[in-house]
Amino acid sequence: NSIGHSRLTDYFSKVHEIPLRFKYSQFPLSNYLGSIGFAFSGSTLIAQTVKDTLITLLGSLQTLQEIPADVLIKKYQANEPFPIPEINNYPSLMEISNLTYDIISQALMSYENQTKGEILLFGYCKKINQFKAFSLRFYKNSIHDQQCLEPVDIDLSEPYVFGDQVEVVKNNIKNYGEDSRAPLKGLAKTIMDAGYTGSVGGHLQLATSNQVLFQIYGVANSFKDFVYSGYKLIDGDTMELKMLGDFLIAPSTMAEHQL
Repeated sequence: NSIGHSRLTDYFSKVHEIPLRFKYSQFPLSNYLGSIGFAFSGSTLIAQTVKDTLITLLGSLQTLQEIPADVLIKKYQANEPFPIPEINNYPSLMEISNLTYDIISQALMSYENQTKGEILLFGYCKKINQFKAFSLRFYKNSIHDQQCLEPVDIDLSEPYVFGDQVEVVKNNIKNYGEDSRAPLKGLAKTIMDAGYTGSVGGHLQLATSNQVLFQIYGVANSFKDFVYSGYKLIDGDTMELKMLGDFLIAPSTMAEHQL
């Protein structure tokens, strides 16, 4: 993350999953509805605030569909899935983007320093049966000069590059020609070339989205280290797997050589 041309940390993740969860008024147990992607550039503090608020709000959706409490309790006790709301009642990505616009606007009002950035929401919109992405740019120069721009519908026919050193990233992507992984390779080269002196830093992140969910991948590098969101989950020297209770911590992984 950077302010001006000075990086603060290479540890903080710039890509996150925002789960959508719903509940019934008669039995307020959260149920999975899907997930979308959240990425940002610029102000880490504003982005963190917005992300946390979105996770809370989108994780507490209550359907207007009425189902008797005894029916829901029986399904819960029998370990049966709850009824899922109709697709045409799902929140659209555009509606979520408008909510994010409100959150950013309010966050800017209580933020005392100058700041700017961009937040990208993306994923599969079940309501319209289509992949979508929306960009929200914001800035604050003073209490009298601050704004969050309305959500902009992004053209997904080509890679969307935002943040610092946009032209450098675009040129690096072009150097890989028609390679299907050109955007990923171009970004990886930009990070590598910047070293510890440039304003572009952090670690490579990969995420995929389909009709069911949004998924973030860790990266297994040439040293056999497994890095997930900046955290070395598996050390190549020991190859020790980390456990919690009787569960293995096992995020999806992409090998660096696949680049």
